[in-house]
Amino acid sequence: MKYEKKDEKVISNNIGYPYDVIPKGYPNKVSDNKIDETINKVLNNLKGNAGIESVVTRDTAFINLGLNELNNRQNRKQSRIAFWISTLSLLLSGAAFIISMLALQSSREDTIMLHKNLDELKNISQALNK
Repeated sequence: MKYEKKDEKVISNNIGYPYDVIPKGYPNKVSDNKIDETINKVLNNLKGNAGIESVVTRDTAFINLGLNELNNRQNRKQSRIAFWISTLSLLLSGAAFIISMLALQSSREDTIMLHKNLDELKNISQALNK
């Protein structure tokens, strides 16, 4: 997916944390790498302010948003792959079914031909024995 550079810029460099860390398009309009980078920056701030409940709550929310977005992207990718593999499997099984039906038909025709030849051989044998 193509992400725009304007969405990867931070909200504001003048206001301070978290606006100087969080990109404008966070989390759904930025790349996976930018999400990882942002989560790491938020984690660094969280480590330094772990005793402040409001900081922990806010930073945890930012981290969860990023992680959820990464999980959603991975799930979409896996779902698309699973869909195409299922479709391919269905096509292959359909082709195998058609081939097996053609083989069955050919086998029946061979059996009928063998019975005709056997009947002819019996008739020839009976004619010779008379």
